[in-house]
Amino acid sequence: LKQQGNEHFARGHVHLAIECYSDAVDLIGEGDEAMQHLSLLSTCFANRAACYHRFNDWDQVIEDCSLAIQCDDTYLKAYNRRFQANEAKEKWHDALQDLNKVIELDPTQAGKLGQKHKRVEKLAQEQFEKDKDEMLGKLKDLGNMVLGKFGMSVDQFKAVKDPNTG
Repeated sequence: LKQQGNEHFARGHVHLAIECYSDAVDLIGEGDEAMQHLSLLSTCFANRAACYHRFNDWDQVIEDCSLAIQCDDTYLKAYNRRFQANEAKEKWHDALQDLNKVIELDPTQAGKLGQKHKRVEKLAQEQFEKDKDEMLGKLKDLGNMVLGKFGMSVDQFKAVKDPNTG
Protein backbone atom coordinates (compact mmCIF):
# COMPACT_ATOMS: atom_id res chain seq x y z
CA LEU A 1 0.00 0.00 0.00
CA LYS A 2 2.83 2.39 0.79
CA GLN A 3 4.40 1.73 -2.61
CA GLN A 4 1.03 2.26 -4.31
CA GLY A 5 0.71 5.54 -2.44
CA ASN A 6 4.16 6.58 -3.64
CA GLU A 7 3.20 5.76 -7.24
CA HIS A 8 -0.07 7.70 -7.01
CA PHE A 9 1.76 10.67 -5.48
CA ALA A 10 4.39 10.62 -8.23
CA ARG A 11 1.62 10.66 -10.85
CA GLY A 12 -0.11 13.56 -9.14
CA HIS A 13 -3.04 11.48 -7.90
CA VAL A 14 -2.75 12.91 -4.41
CA HIS A 15 -6.20 11.88 -3.17
CA LEU A 16 -5.50 8.26 -4.10
CA ALA A 17 -2.11 8.47 -2.41
CA ILE A 18 -3.78 9.69 0.79
CA GLU A 19 -6.14 6.71 0.66
CA CYS A 20 -3.26 4.27 0.24
CA TYR A 21 -1.23 5.73 3.10
CA SER A 22 -4.33 5.81 5.32
CA ASP A 23 -5.13 2.19 4.48
CA ALA A 24 -1.54 1.22 5.29
CA VAL A 25 -1.77 2.97 8.67
CA ASP A 26 -5.09 1.22 9.40
CA LEU A 27 -3.66 -2.13 8.34
CA ILE A 28 -0.68 -1.77 10.67
CA GLY A 29 -3.09 -1.13 13.51
CA GLU A 30 -2.19 -0.20 17.07
CA GLY A 31 -0.48 -1.69 20.09
CA ASP A 32 2.10 -4.45 19.77
CA GLU A 33 1.55 -4.84 16.03
CA ALA A 34 2.29 -1.16 15.40
CA MET A 35 5.41 -1.27 17.59
CA GLN A 36 6.93 -3.82 15.21
CA HIS A 37 6.40 -1.50 12.23
CA LEU A 38 7.26 1.97 13.58
CA SER A 39 9.51 2.84 10.66
CA LEU A 40 6.82 1.98 8.11
CA LEU A 41 4.17 3.76 10.16
CA SER A 42 6.34 6.86 10.43
CA THR A 43 6.94 6.90 6.69
CA CYS A 44 3.23 6.51 5.91
CA PHE A 45 2.33 9.42 8.18
CA ALA A 46 5.08 11.60 6.71
CA ASN A 47 4.10 10.70 3.14
CA ARG A 48 0.47 11.45 3.87
CA ALA A 49 1.59 14.79 5.31
CA ALA A 50 3.35 15.47 1.98
CA CYS A 51 0.00 14.91 0.26
CA TYR A 52 -1.77 17.35 2.56
CA HIS A 53 1.08 19.79 1.96
CA ARG A 54 0.09 19.85 -1.72
CA PHE A 55 -3.36 21.07 -0.66
CA ASN A 56 -1.95 23.58 1.87
CA ASP A 57 -3.90 21.73 4.57
CA TRP A 58 -1.45 22.88 7.25
CA ASP A 59 -3.35 21.50 10.24
CA GLN A 60 -3.35 18.03 8.73
CA VAL A 61 0.34 18.35 7.79
CA ILE A 62 1.17 19.26 11.39
CA GLU A 63 -0.93 16.39 12.76
CA ASP A 64 0.57 13.73 10.47
CA CYS A 65 4.13 14.98 10.91
CA SER A 66 3.64 14.91 14.67
CA LEU A 67 2.45 11.30 14.41
CA ALA A 68 5.47 10.44 12.24
CA ILE A 69 7.77 12.03 14.82
CA GLN A 70 6.10 10.07 17.63
CA CYS A 71 7.06 6.91 15.74
CA ASP A 72 10.58 8.12 14.89
CA ASP A 73 11.88 11.20 16.68
CA THR A 74 14.85 11.43 14.29
CA TYR A 75 12.75 11.72 11.11
CA LEU A 76 14.27 14.81 9.51
CA LYS A 77 11.71 15.14 6.70
CA ALA A 78 8.83 15.14 9.19
CA TYR A 79 10.39 17.97 11.21
CA ASN A 80 11.12 19.92 8.04
CA ARG A 81 7.61 19.46 6.68
CA ARG A 82 6.05 20.39 10.04
CA PHE A 83 8.30 23.47 10.13
CA GLN A 84 6.93 24.54 6.74
CA ALA A 85 3.35 24.07 7.94
CA ASN A 86 3.98 26.01 11.17
CA GLU A 87 5.66 28.74 9.14
CA ALA A 88 2.65 28.93 6.81
CA LYS A 89 0.35 29.22 9.85
CA GLU A 90 2.68 31.84 11.38
CA LYS A 91 3.14 29.70 14.48
CA TRP A 92 6.64 31.06 14.88
CA HIS A 93 7.57 29.45 18.19
CA ASP A 94 6.62 26.00 16.92
CA ALA A 95 8.33 26.67 13.58
CA LEU A 96 11.52 27.68 15.40
CA GLN A 97 11.49 24.51 17.50
CA ASP A 98 11.17 22.37 14.38
CA LEU A 99 13.87 24.32 12.55
CA ASN A 100 16.20 23.92 15.53
CA LYS A 101 15.53 20.15 15.49
CA VAL A 102 16.28 19.97 11.76
CA ILE A 103 19.64 21.64 12.37
CA GLU A 104 20.31 19.43 15.41
CA LEU A 105 19.61 16.26 13.41
CA ASP A 106 21.57 17.46 10.37
CA PRO A 107 24.15 20.14 11.28
CA THR A 108 25.04 20.55 7.59
CA GLN A 109 21.65 22.31 7.23
CA ALA A 110 22.79 25.18 9.49
CA GLY A 111 24.50 27.08 6.68
CA LYS A 112 21.67 26.59 4.22
CA LEU A 113 18.99 27.53 6.76
CA GLY A 114 20.93 30.28 8.54
CA GLN A 115 19.02 33.26 7.11
CA LYS A 116 15.67 31.53 7.53
CA HIS A 117 16.59 30.60 11.11
CA LYS A 118 17.41 34.23 11.96
CA ARG A 119 14.13 35.43 10.44
CA VAL A 120 12.01 32.80 12.22
CA GLU A 121 13.85 33.42 15.51
CA LYS A 122 13.09 37.15 15.24
CA LEU A 123 9.43 36.47 14.41
CA ALA A 124 9.15 34.00 17.29
CA GLN A 125 10.51 36.63 19.70
CA GLU A 126 8.08 39.24 18.33
CA GLN A 127 5.21 36.77 18.70
CA PHE A 128 6.27 36.04 22.28
CA GLU A 129 6.34 39.76 23.14
CA LYS A 130 2.94 40.31 21.52
CA ASP A 131 1.44 37.33 23.36
CA LYS A 132 3.00 38.51 26.63
CA ASP A 133 1.56 42.03 26.22
CA GLU A 134 -1.84 40.59 25.36
CA MET A 135 -1.76 38.34 28.44
CA LEU A 136 -0.73 41.21 30.71
CA GLY A 137 -3.59 43.28 29.27
CA LYS A 138 -6.04 40.49 30.02
CA LEU A 139 -4.69 40.11 33.56
CA LYS A 140 -5.01 43.85 34.10
CA ASP A 141 -8.62 43.75 32.84
CA LEU A 142 -9.36 40.86 35.20
CA GLY A 143 -7.76 42.73 38.10
CA ASN A 144 -9.79 45.84 37.30
CA MET A 145 -12.96 43.78 37.14
CA VAL A 146 -12.35 42.34 40.62
CA LEU A 147 -11.02 45.56 42.16
CA GLY A 148 -13.78 47.60 40.54
CA LYS A 149 -16.24 46.02 42.96
CA PHE A 150 -14.32 47.79 45.73
CA GLY A 151 -14.03 51.09 43.87
CA MET A 152 -10.38 50.47 43.02
CA SER A 153 -8.26 49.92 39.90
CA VAL A 154 -4.99 48.19 39.10
CA ASP A 155 -3.71 51.62 38.03
CA GLN A 156 -3.83 52.71 41.69
CA PHE A 157 -1.06 50.23 42.55
CA LYS A 158 2.60 50.73 41.80
CA ALA A 159 4.50 47.77 40.41
CA VAL A 160 8.03 47.58 41.72
CA LYS A 161 10.59 45.20 40.29
CA ASP A 162 12.19 42.97 42.91
CA PRO A 163 15.96 43.21 42.37
CA ASN A 164 16.42 39.66 43.68
CA THR A 165 13.97 37.92 41.37
CA GLY A 166 13.60 40.30 38.44
